[in-house]
Amino acid sequence: MDVAATLENMRRDIGGCDLAALVDMSTGMVLSSAQAVRLPQEELDALGARAGEALTGSVADSAGGITGQEPAMEAVMATSEGSTVCLRGSADRFEALVLLCVPGAKIGEVIDCGRRALGDIVSAE
Repeated sequence: MDVAATLENMRRDIGGCDLAALVDMSTGMVLSSAQAVRLPQEELDALGARAGEALTGSVADSAGGITGQEPAMEAVMATSEGSTVCLRGSADRFEALVLLCVPGAKIGEVIDCGRRALGDIVSAE
């Protein structure tokens, strides 16, 4: 299955997932995405930058200092408008999965489903 189909299937399987995107954290570029509602390119680019900051930037450095766990493999940012979940497959890769979820989404299930999809994407390369 190709990346776009994997992302779309995963997005549909997760209750309340509005967007699933594969990003290259080294460039901030969205490589592929599946969207319930189309976002403008500027917002997609901002997601790539946010994933990079959360998983490899100063946010990840700060969290590593608190948790003693480096590098960051996942990050969850929640607001009253929903949650952004960022996952990376391994410390030596720059691809990350970014999921935008509605308030009330079951984050544990989102992470589990995202991890499976990211594994499928990486193993297909």
